[in-house]
Amino acid sequence: MKRKAKFKLSMPIPQKLARTQEIIDSIGINTGVFVTPSPPLADIQTAKDQLSKAYNAALDGGRTAKAEQRTANENLNNLLRPLRDYVNEVANGDEDIVLLSGFEASKIPTPIGEMPAVVINSGKGGDGDGSITLRWTTVYGAKSY
Repeated sequence: MKRKAKFKLSMPIPQKLARTQEIIDSIGINTGVFVTPSPPLADIQTAKDQLSKAYNAALDGGRTAKAEQRTANENLNNLLRPLRDYVNEVANGDEDIVLLSGFEASKIPTPIGEMPAVVINSGKGGDGDGSITLRWTTVYGAKSY
């Protein structure tokens, strides 16, 4: 099964800064695999540094500092998404290549197995001609009934 690079954008900012630097470093030392990162790593480094500065300013700052932090955070997110997509394109599902990038690899879904039959708990005539109302116990993993 193919694995994809993933990155939780909503993590706390100090953790995001550290993870982003790990990704920049990992892709930077694996230039034989990641030949032309898109967006360029320099752009991501700049956005990361701007977020770090805005985060530190917002610790003691007011509304304006917090607004600048939110903007810097979104700017970094807007660069990490296409970088993640670039890594996925290069890796083409190869977990080892995904991990070389510093991104985490998506989990392989666990099959839920055989689905049990739906048990209808009750049924009665519906509101209109030819209609019926049924009640049943939901089945874990069912996509529709």
